[in-house]
Amino acid sequence: MTPYIKAVCISDAKGQTKTPVARVELKTNFGIAGDAHAGADTHRQVSLLDEVSIDIMRQKGYDAADGDFGENLVTAKLPINELGIGTILQLGPEVQLKVSQIGKACHTPCAIGQRTGECIMPTEGIFARVLKDGVVKAGDEIKIIKLVNRAAIQAAVITVSDRCHAGAARDESGPTISQILADSLKANIAEQCIVPDESEAIIDCLRRFSEPERFIDLIFTTGGTGFAPRDVTPEAAAAVIDRPAPGIVEAIRQA
Repeated sequence: MTPYIKAVCISDAKGQTKTPVARVELKTNFGIAGDAHAGADTHRQVSLLDEVSIDIMRQKGYDAADGDFGENLVTAKLPINELGIGTILQLGPEVQLKVSQIGKACHTPCAIGQRTGECIMPTEGIFARVLKDGVVKAGDEIKIIKLVNRAAIQAAVITVSDRCHAGAARDESGPTISQILADSLKANIAEQCIVPDESEAIIDCLRRFSEPERFIDLIFTTGGTGFAPRDVTPEAAAAVIDRPAPGIVEAIRQA
């Protein structure tokens, strides 16, 4: 049977259960209009949970309603546990989502866990960014446009450059590294970003991409390794790394 949306839900505050509504409007790189979790500054713009996971809670004796676990979209017949970061879904005729995170760290304590006794979004749910605008409602079909297996290598590429960040120069090294990773390792490029030659910006990006719930296996930086006063990438990386492995760097240089 074709996967479909069973319910669409929103809330006006984070950490709360959500309420089913007739339809929702999704905005590119923002999320669902009127939902507390929407925003251009987050990669967790939309949350999805399949009805199979909710049914398990019902079998445990909890009278679960759609939205009770903080999910925006309750799906049916969608193999959520097979969808890796980078998977692209089409909802109805217009909307497209890109899976950006598997599960999450739960707030302690959160209102959902207090009410249900157990919050299953951290282990059963997925999160996504909105790629294309549109309206979705219960009953809309879900199509898997691009499937990224959860076993695939997930990589992030950070270009460090004042000029590229300001738009004064074109970033060529970042896309080149991404292409090499995709071709040689069949890696999914989960994140690509350009930051200025500033320690705080580099460190923030490295830490965000290193969060366990992001499931990113490799992070590459390019730029900022020269002798100019603002070339601070090595120092910024050293502030984040727990255990350096210089042999890997040497192997890359000699390859």
